[in-house]
Amino acid sequence: MSYFFQDNTTNNLQASTDNFGSSLPCPFLIINDQFNVIYENNEASQSFGSQLGHSIFEHVIQDSSKILKEDLIALSIGNKFIRNQIISCGVSDERCFKLTFKKILENGQTCISIIAIDASDQLAAKRKLHNLNLILSNSSEMIVFLDSQYNFLVANKTFLKAINLPLDYILGKSYIKIMGKFADEQNIKDSLFACHGKNTIKCQDWFNFPIQKRMHLDLRYDPVKAENNKLNGIIVSARDTTNLWKAEQKYKQVLDASEDGFWELNVRTLKIFLSKKIYTMLGYNPADFKNNELRNLPIIEIDDKKLLVENFKKFLRSRKDYYKSEFRAQTKDGDLKHILIRGKVIERTHSGFPIKLIGAHTDITAIREGQLELKKAKEEAERANNTKSEFLANMSHEIRTPLNAILGFTDILASSKGLEDNERSYLSSIKKSGSTLLALINDILDLSKIEAGRMDINSEVTDFYGFLKDVQQIFKHKCLQKGINFKLYLDESLPQYLIIDAIRLRQILFNLLGNAIKFTDKGFISLDIVIEKINANTLDLVIKINDTGIGIAKDQQEEIFEAFKQTGQNNKKYEGTGLGLAITKRLIHIMNGELELNSRLGIGTTFSIKLKNISIWNHAMEMDLITQSHKIHQLEYESPNIYFISKSKSIKDKVANQCSTLEANLILISGIENELLHQIKNGDFIIIDKSSKESLDKAIEIINRLPERIKPRLATTFPYEKKIMNLRVVNEDKIGSFIAENLAEDKKNKEFIDEELTSIIYSVPSEIAVQFSDFLSNELHPTWIQARDTELSEDINKLLNKLKIINELYDNKALIRYHKELEKVYNEFDLLKTTAIINEFENIYNEIKSHLNI
Repeated sequence: MSYFFQDNTTNNLQASTDNFGSSLPCPFLIINDQFNVIYENNEASQSFGSQLGHSIFEHVIQDSSKILKEDLIALSIGNKFIRNQIISCGVSDERCFKLTFKKILENGQTCISIIAIDASDQLAAKRKLHNLNLILSNSSEMIVFLDSQYNFLVANKTFLKAINLPLDYILGKSYIKIMGKFADEQNIKDSLFACHGKNTIKCQDWFNFPIQKRMHLDLRYDPVKAENNKLNGIIVSARDTTNLWKAEQKYKQVLDASEDGFWELNVRTLKIFLSKKIYTMLGYNPADFKNNELRNLPIIEIDDKKLLVENFKKFLRSRKDYYKSEFRAQTKDGDLKHILIRGKVIERTHSGFPIKLIGAHTDITAIREGQLELKKAKEEAERANNTKSEFLANMSHEIRTPLNAILGFTDILASSKGLEDNERSYLSSIKKSGSTLLALINDILDLSKIEAGRMDINSEVTDFYGFLKDVQQIFKHKCLQKGINFKLYLDESLPQYLIIDAIRLRQILFNLLGNAIKFTDKGFISLDIVIEKINANTLDLVIKINDTGIGIAKDQQEEIFEAFKQTGQNNKKYEGTGLGLAITKRLIHIMNGELELNSRLGIGTTFSIKLKNISIWNHAMEMDLITQSHKIHQLEYESPNIYFISKSKSIKDKVANQCSTLEANLILISGIENELLHQIKNGDFIIIDKSSKESLDKAIEIINRLPERIKPRLATTFPYEKKIMNLRVVNEDKIGSFIAENLAEDKKNKEFIDEELTSIIYSVPSEIAVQFSDFLSNELHPTWIQARDTELSEDINKLLNKLKIINELYDNKALIRYHKELEKVYNEFDLLKTTAIINEFENIYNEIKSHLNI
């Protein structure tokens, strides 16, 4: 560039420089010996942001500035120094330039001209190539670049190490020839040729490399194509999956060895992987299913498929981790197998929806068939047992009816005058034998009912203190007759009122205490009532019956609970049927209780009864209601309440319209609460609509806790699968008619009761009122107390005979009616109703006594 200085004048130099600088398409600068810019063309000003008089280093970054300064100093010392140097500089964006320097002299002043060529793209490409080399060198995968003829262009260290060949040896050589030494050459050709038609080819193959020996590779062939879709080259990458392949083989061996089949389901695509065992389990081959989509699997029995799909949808919505279901699968031969399916979610979306599940299929056909056979055997056994029980019950009833007549006439004959002593002795033997036979029949009937599942437990509010007092009075008297002591211990925290089946508990205690007295000749018998656990509403009660009798041998302690088994049966002084303990144990079990026995021969015996979750009655208001409900007559008529339970407003409105003219209080509610127990009275209705089906079980629970006299009438607008006594099904359009009919019947009954009550009060003429009252108080009432306390058949028969006598003499309608009711239920052997009607006598007795005009 010496032509800059052909003209020594400054003007000529300036003009010549301007012409040259403006003609260049790149930055051009001249700096003085202080490295300040004394000339710059437009391109230099735009690229470097330099200004005349400023340092050349002003817009050069620090690392480049140091190199540039060294070069400029070296150039200023030498005469003809020219050097190319790449520097980074720029006003806003960093750019790289290749600089060419030349020293010039003018009037003794040293100047340096600089031409800058933009090298930013060249440097970026160089950096990318450097980074690519780093990636190739450090990658654990084998990476190879091939040209369009499948010859090697580039190969990384991992690949070279595997084939144990240097890079110089393989460059330019055929990939097929080199790799064909280690694997099947045809497989390699097929994969490379396939790249012409597809974007990417994936495959797996085994390679026998010289150092690492046998290696299983996952291969990927990515074609590099030009704009005209012509193949320019191929990038081959390979990953060593030898250990993974070995692990998968072990996993497959475990799956094949297992009795279960395994599966994996993609919820999005419904594609399902089935292990070999699932196919063999059902007699299929994997080839039988070309498209393994869940919806297309033909193995699911058609009747189960819809339910299985619905259950699976519910599971997906539930966001649970574990899935379990069961279905019948159709084998290739057309048979059905019961399959238990279990699964677990292993992958979810960000929102928590399941994506992938794994699980197992288990063939439970043998289990289900066994259960079916067991069910059939059970049903057959139950039918046989029911047949036996019905036979025993019928026979017991057939025997019991004439036996009651025999015992009744025996009592009548025994009350006759003028009998000889031997005749009375015969009658006594007849009565004793008849009573024993009647007790046996009663026990057989109880046992039959229990075995047939017809023994119901009816828990009602019971004054437990009064209950235990009655038991104490009866057995204390019997103990005194035998010369032994009777002790009763009550836990101080025992509530007075419990909800319990007092009739069945009385039967249990009478059996156990009766046995204790029978087998104890000296010492004592004790009845201990202990609370084991208590909270605000329930308690666990332990009842212990202790005696100092003969005890029970250890080898007999199991068999005594079997029917017709009795300890000490070789000793003729101990009489019995051997049914009492069998019945007792079964009754305790039905009452959700447990019975334990501890006994030592010659020392004594303890029977422990544990009754769990007995409800405590805490409300004085309810007690008053129950007490009032036991009155046999109710003179005042109250409008009943109709509790209609529905969640549907439209149905409530319809029922309200139907009942608008009825003499009843309609109460519309959506569900049943415990408070309803406080409000129900005799004559009320509870009607449950199908929209509130769940309230029915709660209603039944509340009704069962109420005494018989105040139980409301229960109806539903839908059928109920269980058999409930007195449950009526009513069409929702006829609820008003149903209630109206019942109310009309109630009024007729009230009028009848009022008329009958008037007749009862005045049916005894005044001239015989005194004799009637004496017989009532001195003969009938004591006989009733004995029957109530013992509930023995002979005592109930005595009561029936006394009622017959008083009705024949005095013709009292209340007692005539009572006699007929008691005799009817007793002859039908309905123990529960018999007990209930016996208990009603006291109300009748007090009512009659209060109206006798004496």
